[in-house]
Amino acid sequence: SLIQFETLIMKVAGQSGMFSYSA
Repeated sequence: SLIQFETLIMKVAGQSGMFSYSA
C-alpha cells in the first residue's frame, strides 16, 4: 500500500478515534 495514503488514514483515524484499519 502507499505510504502517503496510510499516513493520511492514520492521521484521520487518530483524530476520529477510530483506528480500525489494516496496514
